[in-house]
Amino acid sequence: MTTESIPTQEHQSAVPSGSPLPIATELVRTYRWSPTQLVVLALGVIWTALAGIALARAGAVGITGVLSPEVAVALWTRTPILAAIELVLGLVLLVAAAQRLVPKTAYRIIGGVATAFGIVLIGAPEFFQTTIGAGRSSGWLYAAFGVVMLIVGFTSPIIFEREQVSPSV
Repeated sequence: MTTESIPTQEHQSAVPSGSPLPIATELVRTYRWSPTQLVVLALGVIWTALAGIALARAGAVGITGVLSPEVAVALWTRTPILAAIELVLGLVLLVAAAQRLVPKTAYRIIGGVATAFGIVLIGAPEFFQTTIGAGRSSGWLYAAFGVVMLIVGFTSPIIFEREQVSPSV
């Protein structure tokens, strides 16, 4: 949150010209940030990189090819549609890390959805392995990511910094 208090043009025109009194200008900036933005940034970079590599390995696919081919990146397999979803997730995390005003509720929602998706993948790996290329190991990855995001959402401190610049007379 950035706040600035600067006299408007109306205030400045109210002072008669040639007046010996200077016009005082005060600038106040308040910064709101959290160290967990660095954690979210790192997670965003990781998801974006994994998804980008998967999409590059899968090659250009049309609408009919979003479920194949299945490619392996690091320890996990995925199809182009899952890689595209992960790319969007990574980009959302990068944007969230760059913003100072992203509420912790957003981190909690992302964490809850990822944890639930991970638990579903762990419980039914055969179905998801054949449809989107994500098996039990991918489920553990999503569940772990979701738990980290939940921890970030519930425990992240918010730090306020205030800078005040007074005019030199």
